[in-house]
Parts: sequence; C-alpha cells; structure tokens
Amino acid sequence: CWTAPRDNSNYFIVKGADGDETKNGVVKSGDTIRLVHMTSMANLHSHNTHKSPNKIGNEITLFGKDGKGDINDNWVVMVMKDDAFGTPAIIGDAWTTRSSVNFYHQNTSNNK
Repeated sequence: CWTAPRDNSNYFIVKGADGDETKNGVVKSGDTIRLVHMTSMANLHSHNTHKSPNKIGNEITLFGKDGKGDINDNWVVMVMKDDAFGTPAIIGDAWTTRSSVNFYHQNTSNNK
C-alpha cells in the first residue's frame, strides 16, 4: 500500500465554485468545486490551449491566488459507487472520506 508523504504539498482545500465556501462543508456528486493547493494557495487549473504531455486530455496546472482565478479553475465532482465497476453514484450523493471521486473540468468537460 502506497502512503503519501506527510507534507502539505499533497493537500488541497475544497472550495465552492468560483472560490465560494461550500454549503455546510458538504460536497455532493454533481457539485462544482474549486481545489486550492494548500502550500501555494493557487487553484487547480486547466484549459483547452495546452495539451497534456501524455497526449490524453489537457494540461493541469496551478493558477490564481487565494481562491481568486477564473472559470478554468472549476471542477465537477462525480462520486463513484463502492463497486468493482467504478459506477457513478447518484447526483446528490455526498463525498465522504471513504468515497472514490472523479473530477471533470467544468469548462472543457474533460475527465481528469
């Protein structure tokens, strides 16, 4: 089992769309969020203009500061069912500490 190093470079703060606070701290499948890198306070960001070096999807970078950025910082959460098939949960199911999630870039609709 792989364990991430214990430092803040691997952590993100979950904000609501456009850097707003999440509703009651609960994030649900289908919600649009912004992921703020804890160390740099920049947003997880993507756009159509730069392709990923591995040629699958678009490049993902950090952009903005303290939650301020642009629409390319917004991601849609898709909570996955706990099954062997990776089946998406029902829209509105909560993201919990035991959930697997996928993120879709809101502006480009790319699954990351």
